[in-house]
Amino acid sequence: MSSLIDSLKNHKIFQGKANFNLVKCPGRISFSKHCDYVNNDLLYIAANYNIYAASAATLSENNLETFNITIFNLNSDFKDFELNLSKNYSKNEPQIDEYKSEWFYYVLKLLNELLLASPESFQKIAELYIGFNNNLPAAGGMSSSHALILSSMLSLSISLKIESILNKIQTPKSKTESLEILKLCQKIEHSKGFKSGLGDQAAQLLSQKDKFCFVKLYPKLSYSYIDIPNHLAFMILPSFIKAEKTSKEYRSTPKYFEKYSSLNEYWFKLLKNKAEITENLSEKENFHLGDLLYIYNDKELLELIGTIEDEKLKHLSLYALAEGARLKELKENFSENKLYSHINLSHFAENISKERMKTQETIDLTKKLSEHIGAYRASTAVNDELAEIALNIDGVHACSIMGAGLGGNNLAIVEKEKASKIKKILIKNYYSKKEEALEAEKAILVNTSSSSLEQII
Repeated sequence: MSSLIDSLKNHKIFQGKANFNLVKCPGRISFSKHCDYVNNDLLYIAANYNIYAASAATLSENNLETFNITIFNLNSDFKDFELNLSKNYSKNEPQIDEYKSEWFYYVLKLLNELLLASPESFQKIAELYIGFNNNLPAAGGMSSSHALILSSMLSLSISLKIESILNKIQTPKSKTESLEILKLCQKIEHSKGFKSGLGDQAAQLLSQKDKFCFVKLYPKLSYSYIDIPNHLAFMILPSFIKAEKTSKEYRSTPKYFEKYSSLNEYWFKLLKNKAEITENLSEKENFHLGDLLYIYNDKELLELIGTIEDEKLKHLSLYALAEGARLKELKENFSENKLYSHINLSHFAENISKERMKTQETIDLTKKLSEHIGAYRASTAVNDELAEIALNIDGVHACSIMGAGLGGNNLAIVEKEKASKIKKILIKNYYSKKEEALEAEKAILVNTSSSSLEQII
């Protein structure tokens, strides 16, 4: 970690820059997949793998109409970039759109949002420099894109002295202000062509070291913490399939879960037609499926799911509500065994094995909603095999695919003292057979937990 920081701090671009700063933003590990879309309770930790961003500015004595931005990355997988930008927000928009497919588009779009929020902060800026380094894997289900956005936002706001942003990130006076930052990150992510929720950013902004972080986004942002048992570690197992959600390949891949984003609207209409919309959920824009867990009992919800004729919507609804029910129980009465069960059932819903599909879809009115599975099916055969092999190793309690799915990493909850042995067994029994032993030696990560977004220098 210190070498990553030093290589940025000592970079020739930043030498002699008095206003130099350096920040870090962790990746996130999610135990509550796809739940922010339906306003279920969310559960995260901040990973101890980060994106580091450093920036500095050169000032002019006069107000200037343009400024030069230099963006560089010490990771050779990402190319460097330089551009002269207008200090007029609207003039930049078409120019920035040319780079929508590039990694640095996030930084360019953020700069335009900062220009809009605080044009006076740019008046005397002649040159702006921002550089990155990381040990957080990209496209691995750990929200590297939001880590890039958040680290850029904090670092550039420090360099530009944008107090309206800094106050909301570093010393928010209210939870409403934190939510404003989350929505700004979401806006930038959406502009690149992917519809993300707000949960990932919340984890990276609100998490605390050695704590599980529970988040509820609406009607008002709320969050709470539970100590992580000190005997546990969280192992990241690569599938070596990149889950690049903004790529053409990802967007064009047929997805079982394509109707998932329509669940809130569908259920609003379903309950309205049954004259069961309660007063506090009477406005469509304020309605979220997960809120029903606090209004109806398990049997009532299972019966409602059973009335859905569209089979895909039925299975997705069962998944969303079962996932939410388990998280609600964890929040109200946490136990390690409940956590393990939740993670394993969560992967079961992602599993694409045809033999398991009927089990995924079953509704049993004699069982609790949290014991049901539903179907989301965003896994791959590789991620499914990884989960099955890992769960048969002593010391592994749970394993599931991470992130948006269709590749990326698996998360395994393991006994910390057995983590090294578990890694060796996985390399021998799985990765070596795929001729991926060397890559796996580097790519298998063992996490405890980290602090959230913060300034280091």
